[in-house]
Amino acid sequence: FYFACAIFTSVFAKAAAVARPFIAALIIKALTEQNAGDTYMYIGIFAVVYIFYRAMLFLNWRVFTHNMIYSYQNLQDKGFNKLLSVDYNFNKKISRGKLLNVINTDLFEIGEMNNEVVEFFTTTIEIIVVAIIAFRFNIFVSLLMLASIFVYAAIRTHADRRFNFFWWKCQLENDKFSSFLNQILTGLQEVKVFNMLSHLHGHLDRIQDRYDKNYANQRSQVTLRDNDVNYTVYLFRAIIFVVCLISMMSGHMEIDILIMLVAYHEQIISYTGNLIDSSVKIRLTNAAVKRLDSIMNYRAA
Repeated sequence: FYFACAIFTSVFAKAAAVARPFIAALIIKALTEQNAGDTYMYIGIFAVVYIFYRAMLFLNWRVFTHNMIYSYQNLQDKGFNKLLSVDYNFNKKISRGKLLNVINTDLFEIGEMNNEVVEFFTTTIEIIVVAIIAFRFNIFVSLLMLASIFVYAAIRTHADRRFNFFWWKCQLENDKFSSFLNQILTGLQEVKVFNMLSHLHGHLDRIQDRYDKNYANQRSQVTLRDNDVNYTVYLFRAIIFVVCLISMMSGHMEIDILIMLVAYHEQIISYTGNLIDSSVKIRLTNAAVKRLDSIMNYRAA
């Protein structure tokens, strides 16, 4: 029931968001035609749509929160029951560091999986609807929008895949560090007696060096994803704006259509970014699921 509610509220919230540029264009058209009645009517419709949008967002937030908490607590219960049933060989096959990271991080990410699937599905529909509306008013500008989406998505996807790769490497080093720290704490007296500090420092330095290298590579992909890709978006937006201006000056487009198409281009890029973010989170969660699965599928000897 709550999963269906999540889809319902998400779809209607996104539908209201898609409608806003179209209604704004109608307001501008009524203003240019000096039609006061239509202007007030469209402003009223815009206000109603905005209130509806905020209401759906609120309900969506409540449903998403419920889904996440239910999934997270359910996973915690299953994980706790599993730990109570393991034997002494468990720690030999599952490192303490991996176990701690699954409990502290992975369970939370897996709990959000349902919400991310809903976002991925509804955002895909949203992009298709915006593209259809844009094609209805100007085919050439719509083709430019689609080209900008493909370029944006290609750069973002490549950067995100590299980011995921180095993120996974960092997680492995975190597991090793947690296990290493746990070994030191459980054998602290032996470490002092046998003067093993220099050896342990060397092992810790190697873990830190590998982590630092992978984290630096991860940050370089974040820079590409969050900064460099924006220049491509600005370039396409400038081209679209110029094309719309030329069409308007030649009498083939009105100012309201120009503003609407530019607004839809901004929206469709934002939606594409959200779609990619959801796909990235789903892939990261898939990695977390595999880590959890190795624990839940452990069989006592």
